Amino acid sequence: MDHSTGRMNCSRSLSPCGARWGKVRPGSPNGFKVRFPPDSGFACSKRHWAASGFYRCKGYAWPKTHELRLHLLTRNLILSAERKLRGSLVRQRKRHEPIAMNNEFPILSGGSGAAFLLDAPAQVSSALSFPDGLVTIRQDAPFATVSLVTPLNQEDAKNDAWRVLQEALDVLAARRQTILQTAEGDCTYLVWVKDGAGYELVFVDTADEPWSMSIGIKVEGAGTAVPTPSSPPLPRHPALRFYRLAHASADLFDAFRNAYLALECLVSETTPKGPNESELNWLKRALAGPLSSGLPSGLIGPGTVEEIYRDGRLPTFHAKVGSAFYAPNGPERQSMQVRFDTLALLVNCLLQHRFGHAFVSRSASMSQAVYDSMALTTLTYDEIAFRDGELRASAHAAGQVVSSPRRFNQLWGRTTVARPASLQWIDAIETRKAGVDWTSSILEECVPLQGENKISVELNLLQYNSRSKRPVHRR
Repeated sequence: MDHSTGRMNCSRSLSPCGARWGKVRPGSPNGFKVRFPPDSGFACSKRHWAASGFYRCKGYAWPKTHELRLHLLTRNLILSAERKLRGSLVRQRKRHEPIAMNNEFPILSGGSGAAFLLDAPAQVSSALSFPDGLVTIRQDAPFATVSLVTPLNQEDAKNDAWRVLQEALDVLAARRQTILQTAEGDCTYLVWVKDGAGYELVFVDTADEPWSMSIGIKVEGAGTAVPTPSSPPLPRHPALRFYRLAHASADLFDAFRNAYLALECLVSETTPKGPNESELNWLKRALAGPLSSGLPSGLIGPGTVEEIYRDGRLPTFHAKVGSAFYAPNGPERQSMQVRFDTLALLVNCLLQHRFGHAFVSRSASMSQAVYDSMALTTLTYDEIAFRDGELRASAHAAGQVVSSPRRFNQLWGRTTVARPASLQWIDAIETRKAGVDWTSSILEECVPLQGENKISVELNLLQYNSRSKRPVHRR
C-alpha cells in the first residue's frame, strides 16, 4: 500500500471459457479506455501494458480512479469496454485440419434442436435415432447435433437435446464404438427453435473473467527490524488429498464427492461418529458443536447440512434402481453446482480451522455492484455483423442485458436480428460500438442459414477470483 495515496495495487486476468469456442483473429494489442457508472466506484484510464495476459489496476481504493493496463492476446478473449476489443464466441477451426465438405454442419431440421461441443472430435461418424430425435456425430467435427421431433422453446430444447445426446453417448460407449464426452455444456452451445415457417438460431457462449489482487506494503523511515517467525512444518492429512481432487476435477459430481469426503475426513477426526448415530445427525452435532468456532456466522443456515447430505451426498454416492439418484450430466447439474459451492466453502473454513489461516486462506471477492457495472460495459454494443468468407452483412444491434434470471449469478446479454438474406453460411460474428470494432470471432464450423428467420447471440460472463474454484465445471 502506498501510504501517500492510500492505494493498493491489484491485477485482473481475463481468458476465454476453457478456450472452447475460439481464438480471436490475429491483431496488434490495444489499450482502451473503460468508463463505469460514477456510483460503481470503478473508473479507468487508457494505458497499454505490453506482453502480458493481465491488466493491472493502480489505485484500488474506492471510489478513486484506477489506471487499467490492458493487453489483448490473439489467443485470449478480453472483455471490457469502449475501445477495440477482439472477443471469442466460437472456437476457431485449425486451418491444417479442415472439415471435409461432405462432413459439414448439417442443415437445421426437426421441431427444434441443439448442438454441443465434444471434448474431442469423434474418430468415426455415427447417427442414432431415438423416439425424441436424431443424434448426429460426425468424424473430426467438434459439434454433435441433436434434431428433436417436438417444437420446444429455447430452454426446453437445450435440456431435451442435452439429455438425448448423453443417452446416445452412453449407447456408443456400451457398443464399444467410441468413448466421447461433452464439454462446456452449460456454457457453449447452439440451439434452434421454430419461428413461423423457419427457425431462430441461437449462439450461446460464456467468457471467463478471472481477476486477482495483490497488496504491497512500503515502509519509509528508520525502524527496528523484527525477525520473521519460522514457518510451522507442512501438514500431512488425507483431507488435503480429497480437497485437491475436488478442485482439480472437471466433472461436477466427482468434485462434489471428493469435497464431501474431505468434509467427512475433517469432521471424523474432531468428532467421532456414535455407534448408533445416523450420519446426518452426526454431521449436525459436529458442525454445531466442536467445529462451530471455525465457521463464519451465517454459513450454516437452517437446512444447509441436511440439503448437502440428502440432496447431494445420497443421490451422488448411490445408484440403486427404485431409489432417487443423480446420473452424471443430468438435469440436476444447476442445483448440484450450488450445493458444491456451499460445500467447498464449508470445507475451506474447516481446513482453516484445522491448519490455520497462514496455511489455508480464503479468497477475496468483489461486490455484486462492481461485477454488474463491468458486465454492463462489456455487454453493450450497437452493431452486429456476420461473415461468410469475404461476404459481410451487418445490422443494428439493440442488445438486451438480462438481470433475471441471472446465469452463473451474473448479468448476461442477448442480441436478436433478422437473418441476413445475402448470406447462406456464417463463419464469423463481429460486433462494433460507436463505429469501433468490439469483438471479432471465427466459428469452429461454418453454420448453415438455410431455413433460419432470426439469429440470436447470447453471452454469459464468469467473473471470479482466479484463486477460487471456477464457478462452473466443464462436465
